[in-house]
Amino acid sequence: MSCKLLLALLLVITVGLPLEHNVQALSSTFTVNSMGDAPDSDTTDGICDDGTGACTLRAAIEQANATPGTDTMAFNISGAGPHTISPGSALPTITDPVIIDGYTQPGASPNTLAIGDNALLLVELNGASAGAVADGLSITAGNSTVKGLVINRWGAGTWGHGIDLSTNGGDAIEGSFIGTDVTGTADLGNNLEGVYIRGVANNTIGGTTAAQRNVISGNGARGLHISGSGATGNLVQGNYIGTDVTGTSRLGNSDIGVAIRAGASDNTVGGTAAGARNVISANHSEGVRIGEDAQANQVQGNYIGTDASGTADLGNSRDGLEIWTANNTIGGSAPGAGNVISGNGWSGLWILWGATGNQVQGNYIGTDVTGTSALGNFYHGVYILGAPSNNIGGTTPGEGNVISGNGTNGVYIASGGATGNQVQGNYIGTDKNDIAHLGNSEHGVYVDGAPGNTIGGTNEGEDNVIAYNGSDGVRVDGATAIYNTIRANSIHSNVGKGIENISGGNTELAPPVVTSAGSASGTACANCQVDVFSDNADEGRTYHGSTTASGSGNWTLSGAVTGPKITATATDASGNTSEFSAPFTLPAVGGIAELPALAGTSAEEGAVATEGSGWSAGGYAALVGGLAAAALASAAGACYARRRWLR
Repeated sequence: MSCKLLLALLLVITVGLPLEHNVQALSSTFTVNSMGDAPDSDTTDGICDDGTGACTLRAAIEQANATPGTDTMAFNISGAGPHTISPGSALPTITDPVIIDGYTQPGASPNTLAIGDNALLLVELNGASAGAVADGLSITAGNSTVKGLVINRWGAGTWGHGIDLSTNGGDAIEGSFIGTDVTGTADLGNNLEGVYIRGVANNTIGGTTAAQRNVISGNGARGLHISGSGATGNLVQGNYIGTDVTGTSRLGNSDIGVAIRAGASDNTVGGTAAGARNVISANHSEGVRIGEDAQANQVQGNYIGTDASGTADLGNSRDGLEIWTANNTIGGSAPGAGNVISGNGWSGLWILWGATGNQVQGNYIGTDVTGTSALGNFYHGVYILGAPSNNIGGTTPGEGNVISGNGTNGVYIASGGATGNQVQGNYIGTDKNDIAHLGNSEHGVYVDGAPGNTIGGTNEGEDNVIAYNGSDGVRVDGATAIYNTIRANSIHSNVGKGIENISGGNTELAPPVVTSAGSASGTACANCQVDVFSDNADEGRTYHGSTTASGSGNWTLSGAVTGPKITATATDASGNTSEFSAPFTLPAVGGIAELPALAGTSAEEGAVATEGSGWSAGGYAALVGGLAAAALASAAGACYARRRWLR
């Protein structure tokens, strides 16, 4: 009879409680003191002993499985360490809850750094001799904790994860190096996944404290794989996935950093809390991929493609983040929710084929963590391919993204299925303050064959700033790229056109003609909405308002406009928006040669000054008065006209 059962019987006798209650309430600590691999000599006696007086890891697992309750596996292996345990075959699956604590090994200590990882780990599980069909730790019990271990070199062929979690959830994996050497600086990857969560819920990988940080790098497939419809409510926080312990050097997993797939839903990678940020960089495929019916997942507050400081390029080889499914949230408006998605080898974010209802908000895509310096992704900032009804940005404070400094386009929307997407409230080609020139190398927004998308809008907070890009601010290309609405944005200082419709894009709707200023007026397509702007060239830096053309095409915008050049766009009833009109130039004010005299000149002096100028004294006075009113209206309405104070 085991010691634990004898103690339980004693409690029954002395206290009168049921036997089963006492058995479940008890737990044991098994202290591993040997690097050997012998099994336990008697799993019924409650003592970890391989028959020689030694407690091996294998024996401790066998005893824990045989002993009800949450047992603890501690370590006290003699010598300075590190101590390498090299099993000769797969370790037993853990079927009863345990706490495996490598930090109990004398001399070991957890990480204390906010950036980097100075953990001293002294217990290594080396699977090189365990055979092909072996995982480092396989846990089906649930409600177990693993911390302070180095787990590397497990499996071969089609098998071999560092840690495999299945059957029951609620596990915690923290403060460990999975796929590296004991220093966290060299690649000794497990054959497949670093950590594999198979259809189970409510596991936590890492945590928000420095001591909970894992380094999950160098593995032969994915760093972390969350799979199956039962895999919900999992948290991935505070880890370095694809880097070494410093967070500044590459030690990538051979495939994806974090993969969420096969129906895994409502999982969180990162978070808004202090310490929740993961660094997911230097992986050989995507940083994060959400695929195959994995819906309603959140990716927040991470650095994806940068180093741990958020200022240097440590890009994943392909996209920073790739989404194949619906209703996921990337970033958010809450403080700390935005990701930095920069420096990646393909695009920052790729939303593909049928993925719908995804929210992309509050992120820096192509800049560093300050939002003021370029750290571009190689291709596009955001690439939407055949995916409908996704929101890039938003209308409330904090929802807009900075999408700047990327190698081709800021936002690229392509293929006929990419319809109903909204791009609103973003800075595209500028820094977060709308000051620095961080243009994307080609277009700010490129709509390529995709119909029915919205860029900007006339309601508060819907407008984008699209500036300093290497070609057009917005390009709409192709006969199928129709019904794309581009309204009320601040579009300026792009190398090409502010808006260019080519090859039938937006039906190549004719732009308006501006014929007068003060109260701007002109002609446009019949019954079209006309948006009026000021600019210093031929785009539309400052939006003044909208009006509707009459059935005969005439329009007038009430109120003054500031110039120096006035432009306009037209949007028809189907949602097609034209290019900007040819600019209408206002006469200059304030002593510039175009004006015969300064405001405040007397009527008589004005009459003299205008003689021979082509201006009547009355006309001159009306012009000066109108321009003065325009200046006052501009100053009073600047916040409304620009509407940037919201962001």
